[in-house]
Amino acid sequence: MNNFYFKILSNFSGSLQNAQFMEFNLHGETATLINKNGVTTIFWTHDDVLYHLYGTVSTDGLSKIAENIE
Repeated sequence: MNNFYFKILSNFSGSLQNAQFMEFNLHGETATLINKNGVTTIFWTHDDVLYHLYGTVSTDGLSKIAENIE
């Protein structure tokens, strides 16, 4: 995972120890999903824009929300 994401995440969620990470394809880009203590974060970039979704929604639910962002 890109160190840029780690720096951003440390500002939002503190330690990433014991977090679950997953990368997946989202609109032709690599998205990173992180889940820790019931909080899910998804990061991805598209056309030089960084997108960040964050919430207590399930990982499946947040992934579906991300898929519907155009």
